[in-house]
Amino acid sequence: GKLINKNKIWHGQDPDIDFIAYFKNGSVYFQSAWEDSFSHNSIELLSKSGRLAYENSGRSIYWQNIEEDKEFIGYKLLSNKKEIIPNSMKNYQFQVMTMLSKAIKEQTNTLCTGEDALKTIKNLNIIEKNIQND
Repeated sequence: GKLINKNKIWHGQDPDIDFIAYFKNGSVYFQSAWEDSFSHNSIELLSKSGRLAYENSGRSIYWQNIEEDKEFIGYKLLSNKKEIIPNSMKNYQFQVMTMLSKAIKEQTNTLCTGEDALKTIKNLNIIEKNIQND
């Protein structure tokens, strides 16, 4: 991972930072918001074929395809049409338990491996230690 910006640390222990986490198939940019003013939990997954948006803490999830720009030949834009993706965010804790149950039963699930999770946590700990040493 790489620290981009150290904003503030809540109560001396909860860092409010911007950073990049590197993974095998891509990078994830984490940008903090002003949690003391309002919650803004969103994720954008960008690919060559479009954008998957997770907004309002998962209450709204949608896909946008890529389309040709009608004004500038050769350029492409995200479509204004949003394909709404139904989800069960209201039941997210139940979904996690369902996946854990499947993993225990060695059934197909969408959880990452414990090894991958541990690698991610170790990298986040390195970023956090670098903040505290500044």
